[in-house]
Amino acid sequence: MKKESFKSKILLYFILFATVPLMIGSFVILYQMYQTKKESIFHKHHQILKQVEWESDKIVLHIEEIGQYVKKQYLRKKHNLLTGLPVVQKNISTVLILDKNGLLKDYSTNTKNNLFKGYDLSNSKYFLAMKDGQKDYWSKVYLSQATSKPSISYTLRIDEFNIAVLVINLDALNNFAKKFISEDNSSMVRIIDKDGLFLAHPENPKYIHERKHILNSDIYKRFISKDYKYQPIIFGNLEEVSQIGVFGITKKLNWYVIVKERYDFIFQTFDNLMWFIILFIAILILSSIYFSIKLAKSILKPLEIVSLKMSEIAHGKYNKNIEKSRYLELNILISNFKLMQKRIFNRENKLKEFNENLELRVQNEVKKNKQQQLLMVQQSRLAQMGEMISMIAHQWRQPLNAISTTSISLNIKARLGKTNNDYILNQTDKICQYSNHLSTTIEDFRNFFKSNKKMEEVTFSQLITNVLNIVEVSITNKNIKIIQDLNCLEKFQTYPNELKQVILNLIKNSEDIVLEKNIQNPFIKIKSYKDENSHNLEISDNGGGVPYKIISKIFDPYFSTKKQKNGTGLGLYMSKTIIEEHCGGKLTVSNNKDGAVFKITL
Repeated sequence: MKKESFKSKILLYFILFATVPLMIGSFVILYQMYQTKKESIFHKHHQILKQVEWESDKIVLHIEEIGQYVKKQYLRKKHNLLTGLPVVQKNISTVLILDKNGLLKDYSTNTKNNLFKGYDLSNSKYFLAMKDGQKDYWSKVYLSQATSKPSISYTLRIDEFNIAVLVINLDALNNFAKKFISEDNSSMVRIIDKDGLFLAHPENPKYIHERKHILNSDIYKRFISKDYKYQPIIFGNLEEVSQIGVFGITKKLNWYVIVKERYDFIFQTFDNLMWFIILFIAILILSSIYFSIKLAKSILKPLEIVSLKMSEIAHGKYNKNIEKSRYLELNILISNFKLMQKRIFNRENKLKEFNENLELRVQNEVKKNKQQQLLMVQQSRLAQMGEMISMIAHQWRQPLNAISTTSISLNIKARLGKTNNDYILNQTDKICQYSNHLSTTIEDFRNFFKSNKKMEEVTFSQLITNVLNIVEVSITNKNIKIIQDLNCLEKFQTYPNELKQVILNLIKNSEDIVLEKNIQNPFIKIKSYKDENSHNLEISDNGGGVPYKIISKIFDPYFSTKKQKNGTGLGLYMSKTIIEEHCGGKLTVSNNKDGAVFKITL
């Protein structure tokens, strides 16, 4: 069998697939062309925009200059000044002079109208603006009743007795906008006032007379209202034709100037090029598929055979033999795999032996962990028993002292012969009462640590009362104030005695910290409340809180801040285990301005 080079085959097909870089390059060039086209269009639109803005502001500035001229010359020239203005200044259709009461004092116009001297204009917006003390006033754009053309008025005060009003015909804006024509012979410029009404629309002048606005248009909602001025934008116009353009705002009266062209017309050549490249790429893809099929038949088929044999070996059939291929590179691969097959077989035996030893070690470690867990529980119980014995001794101290005192008093009076039946009965009754108290105390502690096999319905108030029956006397005798704020009176299911052990442990921790730090006016606050999903109990104190560096370790087993005082480090660990693993709740710790806050959430 003739040997062939696997590498030479790969190189041959690699040349065929060199078309991929060509495809990538085509897309990159296409994208660059698109960006260059957009930048060129934006530059042209921006230049037109600045020119239209300048012309619009120029008209406004020119009117303001004429207004200042009227202000200076009217008192001297009177009506002669007015008659010449509408003739010389084509943009000015009417000039009005009002007295201080808003009555028409003098006027001049080149339009047919029903004005007459003495006409009352005191309710006009421009007169009211002057009355409010403004120096000059530009009105909003409106349609002139005389000409039905968009107009705007400029008002200024001549002196305290005279007010001048210049009415300007805005036809000049529409005529100026007509100068800018796109390649498809459509008008490129639109001018809109700050209320969204058209001032210039060369293609559809009726929009101006119909007072049509752009507030509901795509360009206003997506760009003008969001202040995308002087940026290239793509939008739909009122006829929902896709447009590309830019918009800006005039400096004087805040008119919107929009410069735009049809997107499809501008990018028609680009779209044709894009479809040519897509066709070219499609041809390349078909060619790639064809050569890939040939590649699979001539090269990948032997690889599949080798891969199948290797898969059988991988599944434990080590006696399977791989026949050599006609490709030199594959033969090297097969030889190496046979060597690997032998080594895998040897390692398989070693791994089996190792797994048997590992299983035995795991069993031993599990056994050790269980023993350690039992030891931790026993240590925790011993620590709790020590606490209980201390509390029992404290609870018994006063009754035992009372029994001792009563017995001694009875003994002395009996020796002195000063006893009688009533006295003896009274004293023995007291001794019985004290003995019953001791018996009740023992019963409380016995019930406290009795394990619950089933959940019971309880409230936080019941649990707190049971716990305080045991520790309240001991705590208050140490001048520690217990504050109760129990607002959760609703019953819930839990293991009462396990939960009481946790509450007792948290209260004792608070007691220890305020005593250790010798806090002035120490207190322990117990608060319960219910939120939407849970019942909550918080136990806090004014012991200064848990240091930040250890707060994350406080629930770890054997971690204790009381090691010098025989602390085991198991109290909080066991408390968290009881709440989260037995009661299905959560125990957390945080700090407030006074000290630590332990929160139980059920």
